[in-house]
Amino acid sequence: MLRFRLLLFAAFFSSGLILPTAQTAPSHLQADILLGFVHIETIAVGDRGEGHHKSGIVVRMKNRANKVESFGISNEAGVLIEPLPPGEYCYEAFSDAGRHIKMNRPAVKRCFEVQAGKDVEVGVGFKE
Repeated sequence: MLRFRLLLFAAFFSSGLILPTAQTAPSHLQADILLGFVHIETIAVGDRGEGHHKSGIVVRMKNRANKVESFGISNEAGVLIEPLPPGEYCYEAFSDAGRHIKMNRPAVKRCFEVQAGKDVEVGVGFKE
């Protein structure tokens, strides 16, 4: 009989711990974020100027205003799509092992602007 009472006592106290609690709605709504989309093609350029898409290229995009960096890697088709907040960005490219790749444009010509709700296309060309 004592065991039964202890079992009831344990069930009574533990049952309150596993009952779901009522969810309350947040007192304020979360703010949406503004994004634009960057469509990047990674293109290896040969000595004679011929180019072909290259996969496995890591692209670093740095926001010029706040210096926040975003990274992406090109897929099998040599394409990368990256959502970014509005701003001006500059890019660099790296191998999938993290080694710098020699770009075919000077740094001042490797910048682009992202606008909210818009797409921008960027060609990331580099020496092969």
